[in-house]
Amino acid sequence: MLCHRTLFHCRLFFSFLIANKRFNRLGWIVFSIVIASLFIRTFIRNKDWKSSETLWLATAKASPNYVASQVNAANIYVLKGEYGKAVAMYKKAIELSPNYSYSYYNLGYTLRLMKRRREAIPILNKALQLNPTYWQSYEQFGAIYFEIGDFVNSENYVRKAILLAPKQSCQRGASKNFLKIPLPFFDFKALSTH
Repeated sequence: MLCHRTLFHCRLFFSFLIANKRFNRLGWIVFSIVIASLFIRTFIRNKDWKSSETLWLATAKASPNYVASQVNAANIYVLKGEYGKAVAMYKKAIELSPNYSYSYYNLGYTLRLMKRRREAIPILNKALQLNPTYWQSYEQFGAIYFEIGDFVNSENYVRKAILLAPKQSCQRGASKNFLKIPLPFFDFKALSTH
């Protein structure tokens, strides 16, 4: 697959050919073939841009060693509920870039959705080790500990998430769910005003 970034070099080359006085019939034929093939490839690639799902799945297939494409395609599988495929892609992303914390976070989140909470804990620990300010990891820990009935650890992690990002963590995800739970030790109003 021809990457769009390489088209700059093609344009430069063909601009030089057109400007050259010796650009003959053979040059125009080659030029026309290249332009036609680029047009066809663009037409085909535009089908990939139909939705974020088609884009990222096609990109992951075309660029299997590009971490962002693996993570984004895995995110699509999570949204579709195809957790097994997502887990495999997150693991591949971790192999490609072992210090990319978001792959660990997303893998931990997906394992939690699959009710494989005990497996998610060391994965989320690795995400926090790589990026200790990523509040969503703390939020996932809070959710996991809440789901397994460890309310003290749950509260501690949710507090950390709220302290790192008071507006974001209270508006979405596990922290938002905790706000609905009438438990005396979750005093979110006091936390979010500091």
